[in-house]
Amino acid sequence: MNNQIWLKRIVIFGLPVIVLIFYLSVVAHFDYTPDDTFIYLQFAKNITNGNGFAFNAGEPTYGTTSPLWTLSIAVGGFFGLDLLLTAKIIDVIAASGTLIVFFLLAFEILKHHLVALLATLAFSLNAWLVRWSATGMETSLAVLLTLLVILYAMQKEYSIAIIFAAILNLVCPETFLLTILVFIDIFPNSLDKKRAVKLISVGLFVFSVIVIPWLVFAYLNFGTIIPNTAITKAGLGFKLDDFLWTVTDLFKTLFITEALTISIVLIGLIIISYEILRKLKIKSENDVLSVKDWLRYNFLPIGWAIGLILLYLLTQANIISRYLLLIIPVFIIYSYWFTIFILNRFKLERFSFSLIFLLTAFIMLQNQFLYHKYVKTSINSFTEGMSECFIPIGNWLRENTPEDATVFIPDIGAVGYYSQRRICDAAGLVSPQILKYLRSGMSYQNLIENKIYREVCQSDYLVHRSTKPNDLIQTDLEPLFYKTVFGLGLSNMETVYYTVYKINNKEE
Repeated sequence: MNNQIWLKRIVIFGLPVIVLIFYLSVVAHFDYTPDDTFIYLQFAKNITNGNGFAFNAGEPTYGTTSPLWTLSIAVGGFFGLDLLLTAKIIDVIAASGTLIVFFLLAFEILKHHLVALLATLAFSLNAWLVRWSATGMETSLAVLLTLLVILYAMQKEYSIAIIFAAILNLVCPETFLLTILVFIDIFPNSLDKKRAVKLISVGLFVFSVIVIPWLVFAYLNFGTIIPNTAITKAGLGFKLDDFLWTVTDLFKTLFITEALTISIVLIGLIIISYEILRKLKIKSENDVLSVKDWLRYNFLPIGWAIGLILLYLLTQANIISRYLLLIIPVFIIYSYWFTIFILNRFKLERFSFSLIFLLTAFIMLQNQFLYHKYVKTSINSFTEGMSECFIPIGNWLRENTPEDATVFIPDIGAVGYYSQRRICDAAGLVSPQILKYLRSGMSYQNLIENKIYREVCQSDYLVHRSTKPNDLIQTDLEPLFYKTVFGLGLSNMETVYYTVYKINNKEE
């Protein structure tokens, strides 16, 4: 009893300290704002100003991944709040809440206050979590809701889990897979099968009540219920080269922060699979029941981690580190669970706490080394590029071009937000008319060469991204000036030039 009281006191003191340390870590890069954040801000600005759910005023398009995140920022606009500050504050609150829910989920699985707290400490310093928090993106909210869904489902509070799952689907569309797994999880975890059927039916109704109104709105306004971001994120049919690239990119991004945790989980799964097969072969009733109990209890989180990886691989998605934050908590928590399981299996439980502390220290050191040596450098470079390239280009377009001018550009966020000009998006996110060219296999360079900026968008200006300035030699393009960015991302730490061109003789 005294040990339990002591452990609870450690949690009461330790958890706020972890959240505080995390908060101080993320506010250190509070000025870091990805270009995608400005896409949300532009949509929110148009909603606030009565111009519809649109990037270009009066041109509705499903150009954001998260309608709920967009609307949340817009609410701040309705109250006269700064949109960027609103997005970042909500982000930080959601990220801090994520750590609290992570601890609750870790304790639910690990059944030990101190071990759950150490796992939370390890997660709080994850390089990707720190990087994407306070950016104004929807990532923190998506991770928070994902953990809530898993937590309540594992506690057999399926009604609450389904409500959070429905909300989550309005934040992150690929989490429809988690929703499916929750409904699958209900049946084997219900002793009364009739009650399970009833619960599933009620859950489907509740889910529909929350999600369908948005789908109807999307179809009526955009002509589709699938975000343009989901279409561009996925590959163009199955291509072996693209598939292998996705495999390499996914596991490189995942293993760079989770090499040890994933290795422990894989070893643990191999051992527990052997144990399960052995017990099933013996056919002892008690052993079979324990196997079924373990599978029922752990199906959802493990199934979610494996399922999302398979989804990204099968769709040949372009992997960004923030996508993997939806499953990284599962690997961290189960690395602790399997460490204890393996030690107990080989009768080495006396080393449990020593190895748990070493595991925590290794995860923290690995992630902090990665963050300070690579991630922070990338963040600082991009922040400088935002203030010296994207925002100045946007301001120049606002001050020096006609109000009805159209600008063709591959990176639309900050330039679109600050220029207040109509944007034709070379990536197709807010210009769905471009998507058919991209889906047919055209690259960004192909769009330029075939003058799609004139044929489809009737553009007046073009902002070209390249490794060299003024490198487009086309008779209709007059180079005006260029700006530079060093490091568009962690995997692209090189100087990139953005050249602004005036498009002449548009009528020919």
